[in-house]
Formats: sequence, C-alpha cells, structure tokens
Amino acid sequence: MGLKSTLRRGVRILDKIRVQQFNKNGHIIFIAILLIAAITVLIVGTFKIPPDKIILPFYVDRQKYPMYQPDVIEDFPTVANGQPKIPHIIHQTWNSQCVYEENIPYIQSFVNKNPDWEYYFWTDKSARNLVKERHIYLLSYWDNVRRGVQRGDILRYVVLYEFGGVYADVDVENLRPLDRVTTKYSCIIPTEPLEHNVIRYRIPYLINNGIILCSPKHPFMKMLLDKLLDHSEDTNVLSATGPLFVTRQYNIYNRVADGTFDHMTSDDKMELTDHMIGTGAFRDDDDSAVYVPNTHFFTDRIDSGIGGLFNFKCKWFFLLSNFTKRACVELEHKGLHRQPTFTYTVHHWHHSWALDYKRLYGLSYYVKKCTEISKIVPKVKIYQYRVTN
Repeated sequence: MGLKSTLRRGVRILDKIRVQQFNKNGHIIFIAILLIAAITVLIVGTFKIPPDKIILPFYVDRQKYPMYQPDVIEDFPTVANGQPKIPHIIHQTWNSQCVYEENIPYIQSFVNKNPDWEYYFWTDKSARNLVKERHIYLLSYWDNVRRGVQRGDILRYVVLYEFGGVYADVDVENLRPLDRVTTKYSCIIPTEPLEHNVIRYRIPYLINNGIILCSPKHPFMKMLLDKLLDHSEDTNVLSATGPLFVTRQYNIYNRVADGTFDHMTSDDKMELTDHMIGTGAFRDDDDSAVYVPNTHFFTDRIDSGIGGLFNFKCKWFFLLSNFTKRACVELEHKGLHRQPTFTYTVHHWHHSWALDYKRLYGLSYYVKKCTEISKIVPKVKIYQYRVTN
C-alpha cells in the first residue's frame, strides 16, 4: 500500500469519527433544546394570568387524594333567634383618616350590609392613645416597632379585646349581612386559603388576622396581648405580630405541641390539616374556644398574584409530597375563582403593608388619591380617648 492510499484511508477514518462525534453531540444538543423548550412552555403557560380551572397532569389518580375541606352545602352555623355573642361593631384602621379610593367600595360594603351596626375607624393617633390608656405596658413597643403594619396588628388585638366585634382589613369586602355568624361562637378566626397554607407555606394552616370576629375580653385575645412582648425582638413581621404569631399562639392555646410545625413530617401536617375546621381542644359550646371555619365563609379568595405559582407547582405533581398533592387536587376541584354561595367576606389582597417596604427603600414614587373616612361613612365613630399626650 502506497503512502497516498494510506493517507486517504486515514482521512476517511478521521471524517467518519468527526461525523459520529457530530451526530452524538447533535443528539445531546437536540435533546437539550427540547428540554429548554418544554420548560419554557410550562413556565410561560403557568405564570401568565391563570384560568378559572387548573388541569393536573393526565396521570393523577384523584381518588387517592381526598379533599381537606368538604364542599360547603349549607350556611354558617347559627342559633336561631339567639342573642349575639359577638357585638355588632365593625372596626377598621388606617394610618390616618384619609383612605385610598380603591378601598372605598369595600369599606362601604360593611356599612351597607350591616346598617344597624356601629362603625369604628381607628388611626395611628387614636389607637396609640387607646394603648396608652388601657395597655400602657405595650406603649414602648408600639412606638418602636420596626414596621408601621405592626401597629395595625397590635391594634386589632387591643380593640377586639376591649370592645369585641368584627375587625376587617380595608381591602376586605363584605358580601352578606354578618348578624347570622355572631350568635353561636364567641370567637371566629379563619385561616388563609388552604392553598396558601399548604402549597405556598407548606404548613397545615395559617391563621389569618385580616378578618377576626370576637367577643370582648376573650381569653385568646388576652393571650395575644400578653405574648406580644415575648416576640418584640423578632425581625420577621409575620412571626412578630402577624399571622405566624397568631398561628403559633393558637396552637399553644389549643395544645398543639410547642406551637410550631417545624418538627412535623408531611404526614403529621396532613393529619393536622384534616382536623383544621372546628374549635380544637375546646368543646363546641365553650365560650373560651376559637372557632376556625371552612375557608369558604370568609377567606376563600386566592391571591391572584400567586395563582400562577400554584399552577406551576401543581404541574410537577410527581415531585410533590402527598400533603401538597392533596391541596393541588383540591385546587383543581375548586378552581382559582370560587363561587361565593355562602361567603360573607372576600379578601382582595391589596398588600397595603408592602408600602412600608416601598417607603423604606425609596420605591414609593407616587401618592394615591385618598378620601376622608367621614365622607365615606357619615356615621363613623372615632374613639374619644381620655389621654391626650
């Protein structure tokens, strides 16, 4: 064999190796492109405005994952012709008497649906004087909280302990008269929507403090006030004064371990979620009990800002714990936009507390229009305090 033929054969072998290597790399590149395209479609498809119903993957056996909450087929429990245990007083708060116009229809809904109820509006100024007058041990904490929203948290516990009634954030809308829900239980505190609890926070429940109904001097409200200073150094607002704080105290009040869910497995959390609705460790007729209702009645609205996140997580069904799979099945069954058959209130999730962050970091570029509360609710009552300094 001559030198030329040997060289030609060598070139052919090299060409063959290059082709094979190209084919191998080409397959890898092709598969990578397919994966990227699939993930892109999945992300784009689930983070856009979510539809009314989400569709779980085809392989999901829904019979294996019973819902945590039964569908509501009858109205809220009540005592016919019973005297109200919860006073017919509505409490709302803002940092001043001028409230954002976007919240006006929601404020008016409480007045229009409950025309015979008293309506109290609290500002930072009137609330501070109430704290100074009746809970002076909290005054230093009040004056030095890290975030303004914490004053709103403290205030709701103070006014409900002192006066009782219904506290509602200004972005909560009232759909039906509240008289019916005030006769059977002495204190009613709903959780956040179940999907928020399980899919977002990975806990059995998160007690929501945006809508609370309670009798005056209730022992649970007293417990919240007594425990506030124990958490004064907590830098997390949610666990210092907000929903995580309330949830921890609720668990202790109902003798659920140490108040946290940290030690629980997914199966433990799932079992606890199954017993979420009711009065916990107390008898149903015990006036010291806190009744946690089905979320359908007060807090069933999903935060639209995170609906796409739920949709995205539930698409990866096979990666989820059974605890979360059940919530995804329930989310598919109920949809992201629920029909308020027996619903009393709807939380519109305006996240006004986030304004604290915007102001803190200089991100608040505009001032929203506001209207004086007396023009919105002519019969409004402003607390007449004795302390003036």
